[in-house]
Amino acid sequence: GKAFEFKVINNTEPGWTFTIKAGTKMKYGYGIYNPVESGILLERGESHTFTIRQTLNIGDPVRIYSAVNLEGVDLSNILPRLSNIELNNVWNESLGTSLKELILGNGSSVNQILTSISSIAKAKSLEKLDIRGCLNITSMDLTSNIRLTSLIATNCGLTSVELPSSAPLVELRLPTTLQTIKLKQLTKLTPSGVTLNLTNLRSLTITGCKSLSTDLSFILGYFIDGNVSPSQKSLYMDNILWENVTPEVFLKICDAKDNGMDVTLKGKVILTDSSQSIVDRI
Repeated sequence: GKAFEFKVINNTEPGWTFTIKAGTKMKYGYGIYNPVESGILLERGESHTFTIRQTLNIGDPVRIYSAVNLEGVDLSNILPRLSNIELNNVWNESLGTSLKELILGNGSSVNQILTSISSIAKAKSLEKLDIRGCLNITSMDLTSNIRLTSLIATNCGLTSVELPSSAPLVELRLPTTLQTIKLKQLTKLTPSGVTLNLTNLRSLTITGCKSLSTDLSFILGYFIDGNVSPSQKSLYMDNILWENVTPEVFLKICDAKDNGMDVTLKGKVILTDSSQSIVDRI
């Protein structure tokens, strides 16, 4: 009776597919109002792809049964047709949830209808989320998804996203549309694991992220690049340890602050050279 449910737009013809991964050894199936395909026995971790057999219209619910036992759902093939995704039933008070992966994007398809993923906070075991191509998802609150390790959101419409503090994130791929982001206590996240396009970024907070805070190259472009004027930007960053920094580079940060950027840096910067004029400028 508890199902992972999604809906699509009018005249979605047969032949579209979606894939599930089993979180428990049992029989799986899906239905549209009534069961369509069932009795698919899967071992834990085994996947199966279902093929839509009939034309679907607005309001027709595609229900993947036994939502709490699903380890993964991949809707990337049917992404262009999606209009709604409902995760309310992936969580059960006594059983919890097995859902670790929710894949919507494949790097090529786009969706201009979907605006949110309903009840994503119920996916408390979610580790990987891929929303590439979801052009109308502009904001997300993932603060309840404390086990998140990978968020892939390039080529989507996100302008802001709230991430879970202290999550074991190792991969964070963000779009050019992003305007504000806070990275807090993400101790496993390294610069190589982050795609952070600075073009439209206006507000950036990095606290308790040692690997990010000790790499000046990761953040330097924020002071000198992008479409946003310095007077519209802000940066708060602690635990910085920037070594072997040339005065010319550090003075670019001073210039940004002079031009109106709201900059708060806490930590240590070690310059390669100094003089009274450089000290006066800083």
